[in-house]
Amino acid sequence: MESSPPPSPPARSTPDDDVPALRGFRLVGMLTLVSRLLGMARDVVMAAAFGAGPVMDAFSVAFRVPNLARRLFGEGAQTSAFLPAFIRVHEQDGLAAAQQLAGGMFLSLGRLLIVLVVAGEIGLALVWWLVPLSPDAALLTELLMWLLPYLVFICLAAQQAAVLHGLRSFGWPAALPIVLNLIWLAAIPLAFVWTDDPADRMRWLCMAIVLAGLLQVAIPVAILRRRGFPMMSFDAATRERVQGVFRAMAPVLLGVTVTQINTVFDSVVAWLLAPGTAGASSAVSHWLNWLPQLPNGTASALYFGQRMYQFPLGMIGVGLGTVLFPQFTRHAERGDLPSLNRDLTDGLKLTLSIGVPAGVGLMLLAAPITRLLFQHGAFSLEAGALTSRMIVAYGVGVAAFIGLLIVQRGYYAVGDRITPVRHALAAMGVNVVLDFVLLHPCGAVGLAWATSLAACVQLSLATWSLQPRIGRLPWREIAVTAVQTGAASVAMGVVCWLTTPEPSSGLAARATAVAVPLVAGAVAYFGMAAIVGLREPWLLVRHGSIDRR
Repeated sequence: MESSPPPSPPARSTPDDDVPALRGFRLVGMLTLVSRLLGMARDVVMAAAFGAGPVMDAFSVAFRVPNLARRLFGEGAQTSAFLPAFIRVHEQDGLAAAQQLAGGMFLSLGRLLIVLVVAGEIGLALVWWLVPLSPDAALLTELLMWLLPYLVFICLAAQQAAVLHGLRSFGWPAALPIVLNLIWLAAIPLAFVWTDDPADRMRWLCMAIVLAGLLQVAIPVAILRRRGFPMMSFDAATRERVQGVFRAMAPVLLGVTVTQINTVFDSVVAWLLAPGTAGASSAVSHWLNWLPQLPNGTASALYFGQRMYQFPLGMIGVGLGTVLFPQFTRHAERGDLPSLNRDLTDGLKLTLSIGVPAGVGLMLLAAPITRLLFQHGAFSLEAGALTSRMIVAYGVGVAAFIGLLIVQRGYYAVGDRITPVRHALAAMGVNVVLDFVLLHPCGAVGLAWATSLAACVQLSLATWSLQPRIGRLPWREIAVTAVQTGAASVAMGVVCWLTTPEPSSGLAARATAVAVPLVAGAVAYFGMAAIVGLREPWLLVRHGSIDRR
């Protein structure tokens, strides 16, 4: 978009103006909490069942491929390009035209994904048959082949969820991850009944994940069909709109790809630098011999560490971004940039007031959390120590990870899909350089530190560059929130540190070592927030979202 003079200062809206958003965020937050708790239970069982070794390493790398596709073709580029188009068609041309667009996008995206999966399966099969692979590399290749079909289902489910978001229906989309977690949890003990071989157990689990993906797409399809949405037909006008969505996806796809490559790159480096996984060629080992060898289980520790920071990310970042993006888009479509500025400011303030203490809490309680959740069964003490250090490193970036989800949606709402690509490229460069720079002094944990620091750089670039499009953000107001949050977080940190007991065995003792400092720290944080006048966390508790007055 061409830059325009900064808009006038944003007008304050009344609380009643945002009741739908408040309700939407509260519903999404509750369902996301259920999903995250089930996901945490899933990770606990996975750690106890498989430990942090070659089998879990192979799965943690293989599962990133459908997850990457979900973020690219599902809730990433496709949603950010499709949702504004869907809302615009719905408001300008009516529900029937919007229904045709949704059906056309479903059919076109499905065809594209099936072609990609078939090509991927053929390529992996050729590698399997023609390339001499180490046992670990062979297992990774096989798990990739099992998980690729999940890519189709989860991306189509995300597209259908975007349609429901455009209709201001947030409940079912937020409930879809619960389906995956329930089936995943049920499949683990069944796999142990069926076979004694860890690799075979993981193969059965991959099949269960694909089944869960099928159910995840079937549910929203059934809901939308009852509302009259066609899934398999669209007219010529709709075809042009669908092509427009795919054209709009291209720059976003690149930006999201670059952002997500950071995580995938870290996992691949961790896997390649582990003993026995250099793959088929001695040339791979030759190019990596100047880097330190990482212990087996590093990729698993990265996976479990990321799962911990994704808990607050999902609760706040994804939930708030899900509700605010349609609101951002409507403001932008109507030319109401002051309201968009206000919404974004409130999102950033909430990011600070919740993301900073969440990150501090993760850093301080990393070791007790690891002992409680993961230090069971096949999960060794060494793997636990490495995972806790990963959690500390990722805790530094929690607020930045959340803030990026909010700020990038501001760009997409105003139709700017190029600038986030530039920021993502810069962040990728920072991440790759820091990966190799930090590996020697920090070891495996350097991979997590690099990701967190790169996210901080990306958020700084994105926030500053958005202002010419929506007007200067009220930095004084944001700075006040930052100082208040810092004071409350320091109080919380001191209380957490003072109330954390010495490590001990036994499930009850481990739970107490997490619960006592967690509750005491939360009380200290909210108490200090009240003293220093920090309103956002209190408003979140009372109303389910931020209150703009």
